Amino acid sequence: MLVLARLLFLTIIAGALGVIPAASQLSWERAGTPVVGPENGSLVVVGGAMRSPQLFERFIQLAGGPDANIVLVPTAGEEDDYDNSYRGLEAWRANGARNLTVLHTRDPVVADTDEFVEPLRTADGVFFFGGRQWRLVDIYGDTKTEEELQKVLDRGGVIGGSSAGASILASFLIRGDTSGNDIMMGDRQRGFGYLRNV
Repeated sequence: MLVLARLLFLTIIAGALGVIPAASQLSWERAGTPVVGPENGSLVVVGGAMRSPQLFERFIQLAGGPDANIVLVPTAGEEDDYDNSYRGLEAWRANGARNLTVLHTRDPVVADTDEFVEPLRTADGVFFFGGRQWRLVDIYGDTKTEEELQKVLDRGGVIGGSSAGASILASFLIRGDTSGNDIMMGDRQRGFGYLRNV
C-alpha cells in the first residue's frame, strides 16, 4: 500500500512538472515574447513628488543633457492656465535643464492642432506632472498630441511622469475615475500605453 501511495504521488508530481512548463510554453508561444516598455526611448516613472536631484539628473541625461529640449505637461493639475512662469519649472532649472517649455490646454480640439504640438516635434524629453490622470486622457487621447508623444519615444527620447503623470504612462489607469481617486477601476481606464499590460 505504501509503495502504491508513493508511486501515485510521484506520478502526480511528474505529471504536474511536465504539464506546467508545457502549458506555460504554449501560452508564451501563442502570445509571443512580451514587451512591457517602449521599443525605443526611455521612461522615467516616479511614484510621486519628484524631489530627488538624482531623478532630475537622470532624466536630463536621458534627454541629451542640459541643452535638451524638455517639454513639461502640467495638465493633470487643477489650474486652467499654465505658462512658462509655472512654478514647476523652478526645480528643473535648479537641476540644470536650460530649454524648458510648458505645454498645456484644456481643449482637445487645440491638442489636435499642428501649432499646439510643435514643441513636441523637437522635444528630447517630456515630463507629466501629477494631478488627475484622466484629464490627460480626456484632453490628449486620440489627438495629434498623443501621436507626437509616441514619436518622442520613437526617435529615442525620454518620457516621464510623477504620480498621475506616472500612471498615465501605463496601458491601464488605476484610480482613473472622474468622481474621485478612491475608485480603483473608474470611468477612465486607458492610459497612453508606453508601459503595456500594466
